[in-house]
Amino acid sequence: MCLAQDRDTNYIEPYTKMITGRAFFSQKYTIFGMEGKPGFREIQYRPNTNLSFGLGATYRSLTLNLGYGFSFLNPETDRGKTKYIDLQTHIYGMKWRYDLFGQFYKGYYIFPKGFGSGSDNEFYKRPDLNVREIGISAFHIYNNKRFSYRAAFLQSEWQRKSAGSFLLGGGIVYGNVRADSAFVPSREQANYEQKDIKALRYLELGPGLGYAYTFVWKENWFVTASANLNFDLGFVEESTNTETVSSRHISPNFLFRTGFGYNSADWNINFSWVTNRTSVSGQFPKGSYNINTGNIRLTVAKRFIPGKELRKILNHIDRVLDR
Repeated sequence: MCLAQDRDTNYIEPYTKMITGRAFFSQKYTIFGMEGKPGFREIQYRPNTNLSFGLGATYRSLTLNLGYGFSFLNPETDRGKTKYIDLQTHIYGMKWRYDLFGQFYKGYYIFPKGFGSGSDNEFYKRPDLNVREIGISAFHIYNNKRFSYRAAFLQSEWQRKSAGSFLLGGGIVYGNVRADSAFVPSREQANYEQKDIKALRYLELGPGLGYAYTFVWKENWFVTASANLNFDLGFVEESTNTETVSSRHISPNFLFRTGFGYNSADWNINFSWVTNRTSVSGQFPKGSYNINTGNIRLTVAKRFIPGKELRKILNHIDRVLDR
């Protein structure tokens, strides 16, 4: 099967027989927020995650990236320590896009400095705060012959003309947040309806729609933006030291990604950002929660033709992928 036959090559140049190698800097995050009463700011718990340097490669629909947060990229700070496993996988097929998330974080601080801590020179830190979330979504790319996610986010294609596509799909997400004591700092409890909550559990699922577009200037320079809005039915449990309250709500959830940079037949240099916002509405009218996950990345990629020995191995992969 020739993937070029599935693309309008006036718009997309697919590099089906080439390998895309890349080097990148990446920073992932999972932020936990709580809405305050009218006139009061949102409490925003942030993790102290590492800036990672990595290498990777893509061949057709297969991608492998490996990164590590070297110490010289991550000097010691006064934000406390975060232990985390962050699994974010984005599969960009020609007709479908899949997003898989698996976040497991422990150790947070409140931004900005001074909020909740009682000192303008210190961050309020919560080493006991755990945030876990897993989810999957799938969206159909309707104009897949002329619009390419791969050009911006995998660097394995070249979007040569501007094009966009409507998206339709859905997703499901499960999460829980817990701590040894109430999420809200004692100094701020009068301003937040969730003042006694120390554990949160939720399951949300539902359909979604969206749109993606790539603007191309002079064939090589591009800006891509993609947004999805999901209308999820949410099942929520909030717990204090003495009770657990269950509730159900319709929650709009948002998934956004963007990338911009330079693309050509050989090189791709780009900056990208993928972020997912899960909104959780519990028992309090002015006391919702949100979990924001994301990945910020700077990438330099080079395409090359594999040698004869590597080509023999890739031919076996082709036979599997072409089935």
